[in-house]
Amino acid sequence: MAACVSETLSQLVNEDDWRGGRKAFAGFIAHMNNCYDELLTDIIVMPSAYGKRAAAQFIVNGA
Repeated sequence: MAACVSETLSQLVNEDDWRGGRKAFAGFIAHMNNCYDELLTDIIVMPSAYGKRAAAQFIVNGA
């Protein structure tokens, strides 16, 4: 998943702070994979009109 995002990615982690960059995002993904058994479904990606920003909405299934 990290390969699909820009190196300039900014991520606001729930109950945490902003993290920046692909490497930090990959670390976040690895941490979450170790902590949870989840599956994301009904993923909707909503790009801005100019394609420079996007938001995502999804359902988290699992424990």
